[in-house]
Amino acid sequence: MGEQTGGNLRIGIVGAGVAGLATASRLVARSGHRVEVDLFDRNLTPFGLLRNGVAPDHDYRGLIAEFEETLRQPGVRFLGGVEVGRDLTRADLLAAYDAVVYATGAPADRLLDVPGEDLPGVSSGRAFAQWYSGGEDAVPFDLTGVAQVVIVGLGDVAVDLARVLLKSPASFAETDMPEGVRRHLEGHRVRDITVLVRRGPEACRLKPRDLGELLSLPGVAVRFDHTALDVDVSALPERVQEAFVLWRAATLREVQGARTKLRIKFWTRPLEFRGAGRVDGVRIEKTMLDKAGRLVSGGKPDMIPAQLVLRATGSRGVPLPDVPFDQRTGLIPTDDHRVVDLTGAVQPGEYAAGWIAIGWTSGFGAQRRNADAVAARLLADLVREPGSVDRLLAERGIRPVGFDGWQRVAAAERALGAEHGRVRERITDPETLARLAHGE
Repeated sequence: MGEQTGGNLRIGIVGAGVAGLATASRLVARSGHRVEVDLFDRNLTPFGLLRNGVAPDHDYRGLIAEFEETLRQPGVRFLGGVEVGRDLTRADLLAAYDAVVYATGAPADRLLDVPGEDLPGVSSGRAFAQWYSGGEDAVPFDLTGVAQVVIVGLGDVAVDLARVLLKSPASFAETDMPEGVRRHLEGHRVRDITVLVRRGPEACRLKPRDLGELLSLPGVAVRFDHTALDVDVSALPERVQEAFVLWRAATLREVQGARTKLRIKFWTRPLEFRGAGRVDGVRIEKTMLDKAGRLVSGGKPDMIPAQLVLRATGSRGVPLPDVPFDQRTGLIPTDDHRVVDLTGAVQPGEYAAGWIAIGWTSGFGAQRRNADAVAARLLADLVREPGSVDRLLAERGIRPVGFDGWQRVAAAERALGAEHGRVRERITDPETLARLAHGE
């Protein structure tokens, strides 16, 4: 791996997901190609959740193709299989680059702090999504004996989880869902999914397209308390108003001979997960707003059965060694996109982009807008004399995976998919991925 040279600004970006790649793209565009960018990722493949978390039936190939063009730009390198904190330190990066951008996302769950949350069968919705999308760190799920599923939360992740479990597995045949996952889904017996939502439908910020798809799945009977729609939405965001049209249409939809049920319980939260050795039920209660607008107990506790519970209540960042981190918020603290320590002191040459900086409250579009602002701030700031990260990696026996390595993986996956009449078949075995990525 040759070293980058020249008088260009040299930037190290930690994380090659949406935020990291969007930052690289904007740095190249805003600087007139007067930057050299290294994108580090602990995974062997780029694109983060676009590859390792998005449901296979939702097509983000256009965005991936756009970011592939970014990785083809002169002076832009993908260095996969390099974990900052293990293979490189904060000090290493600051010595090697004019500036460093942390774009590590929000890879940890926000826990519910509910008794029984550690029971087997109570799991992360993100982990489930990584499994069905073929993520490199995916832990296999076994749906044997699972007939009733509870999903806590009603955001983008929750909708994906429910849809994957409710759709006919045959509908994934031409997607790049791992073949082993699809075959397992063909045999599952989930017939009842309950979604717990602490507030009412007016608080949901789902894309109308995604909500409409969920509420109209073939063979799925949707049930919810229609009185939850008795809300004046005229002053609410346009997206919420569009969603209410869909919610109201769902009250009129009848499904004869439904094979599965989707129950959405608004104004409901879990109180306890119960089970002897494994979860078998959830104790729930109604919620309400008090006069101050705070969410409080509305009484009426109840029990519902469940052999699998999936949390979909948000994610948070995790700290990088030595990098400032706010444990309360789960964010790298920033001021005008510059990293600051917990006293508010700016850390020269360090920036944060995406969910690790702004929180897990926005989609890919908001991350890209944030990345543009980070790129603008960085290019207006200081330039310092860098060292060499290539030498450090070589000395430590680390072989990063370049963009050419990703192209080898992608070609192999397309070839496997073609054998089964599919666009792509995911390769999930780490050893196989490494061998392909390194051209071995």
